[in-house]
Amino acid sequence: MRTISLELFNILINNGMYKYCTYNQNEFITHKENLFNNMYFIVNGIVKVSCTHQNGQELILVVLNQNQIFGGIGVLQNSSSNYSFESVDEKTTIQTFSMNSIYENIKKNQDLEKDLFQIWREKHNILEERIRILNIKSTASRLIEVLVEFKEKFGYLCPKTDNIIINSPLDQGELANYIRTSRVSVNNIIQKLKCESLIDYQNQKIVLKKDFFNYYGSYQV
Repeated sequence: MRTISLELFNILINNGMYKYCTYNQNEFITHKENLFNNMYFIVNGIVKVSCTHQNGQELILVVLNQNQIFGGIGVLQNSSSNYSFESVDEKTTIQTFSMNSIYENIKKNQDLEKDLFQIWREKHNILEERIRILNIKSTASRLIEVLVEFKEKFGYLCPKTDNIIINSPLDQGELANYIRTSRVSVNNIIQKLKCESLIDYQNQKIVLKKDFFNYYGSYQV
């Protein structure tokens, strides 16, 4: 089992105050009513966070991976949107901590508050970064930003070619959803990048070639 760096979570684990579950690909992890009573730590795997509005439209909000956290905040509790948390990896392992247990331990040791604030700060940073990307006017630039995001989360260096290989958790339609554009627009941008020999794209495997980083100088490997 992976050790959590936060002292708060380590105390909860050592006292058996958590649940440990593994989810298969496309399996949903929690329901809205549980989201605000529990905090979920991703031990390994990938979680796609989406919301469905009353008109039935689904929006992909963020894609989380190992060592990231969701849940535990009631700010959206009265929202009319339905939120879903779906495993999009072959296996996703989650540790679940009840908010009651978290608050009880903080009452006993107020120094643990700093861990809770750190969690909230990191969640805020994720949201802030998503807002920054979605506010970029250029669709191509938004896509490039997400490719770099996925490089950090899901990519690895191929030692033979020095290219970055990304096993994307999203298909092309979902990728379009993620940057709030059409699948046609994403496909056109991908084809242009392929023609310029900057990337390869097949199914959900993305290869960022060395020239990709030479061309987009601000994005370093």
